[in-house]
Amino acid sequence: MPAVGYKVFWAHAVDEPPPSGIKSSGHTIENRFFRVHVDPNLGVVRSIHDKLNDRPVMPEQGASALLQVIGPDGSKEDLVGNTEVVLIDSGPARATITFDHQYGSSQFTEQITLYDAVPRIDLHITADWRETPGSMLKAAFLTNLKDATATFELPFDTVVRPADGDRHAAVNWIDLSTSNYGVSLLADAAYCYEVQNGSMRAVLIGPSDTDRNGVRETTLSLYPHKGDWRDARSIRRGLELNQPLIARLSTPHGGSLLRSRSFVSIGSPNVVITALKQSEKDIATVLRVREIRGKACEVKIRVRLVAQHYVETDLLENPISESKPIKAGRFTISLAPHEVKTLKLLRR
Repeated sequence: MPAVGYKVFWAHAVDEPPPSGIKSSGHTIENRFFRVHVDPNLGVVRSIHDKLNDRPVMPEQGASALLQVIGPDGSKEDLVGNTEVVLIDSGPARATITFDHQYGSSQFTEQITLYDAVPRIDLHITADWRETPGSMLKAAFLTNLKDATATFELPFDTVVRPADGDRHAAVNWIDLSTSNYGVSLLADAAYCYEVQNGSMRAVLIGPSDTDRNGVRETTLSLYPHKGDWRDARSIRRGLELNQPLIARLSTPHGGSLLRSRSFVSIGSPNVVITALKQSEKDIATVLRVREIRGKACEVKIRVRLVAQHYVETDLLENPISESKPIKAGRFTISLAPHEVKTLKLLRR
């Protein structure tokens, strides 16, 4: 897909499905990256094999995608057993296994999905939560990692925290990594996280949330990877989960737009766009970028918008530098480690 843009795809009927790495057998699904087995009696993930790196991701006969209910008094109950594990989808684009659990008056449905060309394991949880105030719901995942570093994403930064089981907030992901391998846990909605002894737990419903009973949906994704979170670009994977592509179906029609176009592109893998919008003060366009690997860099930016100059501003869009020209839709800026810059693209 073009960066910050769009592309038109045409759908055609074919006699045979396209080649796919999706496979399923019983209660096991796999794509080109991972093989996942779900215990048909307990309703938990029993094994995950990383096919690219040829290694198990979790301990043998451990339990991942394990829901836990914590009572107001601190008591804990693992939701296992009394379930039906069903393969509901199998290729060529994806494979999905679903299973459910019950606790008191609450009901939970989990769906494990592998997509053919996506290197992550998605877990979609639907919780019909009916518990007393002060209770919590957690989803636990085991890894094989020993003496790993726990990293939590913050707004525009990351922080390393001790893996001592304490609860900490994060934005889109947390990560456990050694020098050569790691596992990121991505989420589109989580109260906070806990990390201890190679285990990662996402707190999906916190003690202050339980006065608002009802149906809640969350998607968590396991992203096993080679190297640490920087090598694996976990920040980008978290953004992909939380800002997915938007597809629109349409009938054939005429128009003046090209079939494919990028409005802004960045020439550095360690820089991401965090905002592209109209200015709050005038008709200029505001572009905000962020350095994500902790390395200073020179960044080439290409824009396909009506803009002849740019000026750096503060977060309130007040200019803090002189305007500079945009030549043939291109200009270059410098970024310090973890720096965030806001640029106003001027039409004249």
